[in-house]
Amino acid sequence: TTNKSKASNLKFNMASQGIVWAIIWLALNISVTIMNKAIFAFWSFPFPILMSSIHMLFSAVCSLACISYYKVERKPMTSPRIRNLLTFSLLFCANILVSNICLTFVNVSLMQVIRATIPGITIVLSMVMLGKTYTLEHAVAVCLVVVGVAGATMGEMELHVIGALGTFFGCVLSSLKSVLSKRFLGDADGDGYHSFDLLNRMATFAFFEMLILGFLNGEVSQLIESTDLHTPGMLIILSLNGAMAFALNFSNFMFTQGTNALTVTVAGNLKNMLTIIISVFVFRNPITFMNAVGTAVAMIGGAYYSWIEHKIREFGKTAHTHELTKVEARK
Repeated sequence: TTNKSKASNLKFNMASQGIVWAIIWLALNISVTIMNKAIFAFWSFPFPILMSSIHMLFSAVCSLACISYYKVERKPMTSPRIRNLLTFSLLFCANILVSNICLTFVNVSLMQVIRATIPGITIVLSMVMLGKTYTLEHAVAVCLVVVGVAGATMGEMELHVIGALGTFFGCVLSSLKSVLSKRFLGDADGDGYHSFDLLNRMATFAFFEMLILGFLNGEVSQLIESTDLHTPGMLIILSLNGAMAFALNFSNFMFTQGTNALTVTVAGNLKNMLTIIISVFVFRNPITFMNAVGTAVAMIGGAYYSWIEHKIREFGKTAHTHELTKVEARK
């Protein structure tokens, strides 16, 4: 009875910690998105590349501290691994840059709606590049998203065409990153990177790549000339933003470790909904009835897609368990 009680308490504590980390992840995810837009809109910091480089700097330094604290065993860097990491970091870098640059042109709510197309783009890329097949339910979910996005952008009073197209391109990059992640980052022996080790490697590469790009496109020189931004207040804001960007990565790691796939799925869809609602109030984005209906349809489509993926994962686990049971029975 004592052992059962201890096991029950352990499960309860793990579940409680998972819920706490889910709330922290949810709050940080929404806060970072809103704060990024606020820095561009309210604090007049028109340097998305440098902002991205600050995020990467904090992620590189803080992940190194976590590696030391948690005594994470690091992968030795061989030439193939360095080449794969460098290649993938360029895609990682481009994905973040495009997202932050587009955030200067489109409102947060519209960006979240357009990003709902990522599952559909991932399906197309997976079919073309990996030869995967998908169910009719997947197609229905993607159609709902497409119709919803069309409705959400129809008659959008603050629609910036280049910004919207750039956001869609960012979705393509995000999907491409997801599809190619195993190909670029997987090892021949199937032994992957620890999350903190991977984050540190990727963030370090991306920081220098973004800094070089910042020099080339003139953002660094413009920042040096913008003396009105050389204030302790701006330094605090940017440092807080960078620290929050890392905290988001850290909370994501703790959240996914302490919960199940369904909780992650529900939290992800809840995050999209709350980000849209909060951004409309914070930035006073005008929204029509058609925009609202389109947004709702797109979010429902995204949630439906996530639920389909969860069912498939659970079915796969159940089938695998049955196979193991059969094997044990034969023995």
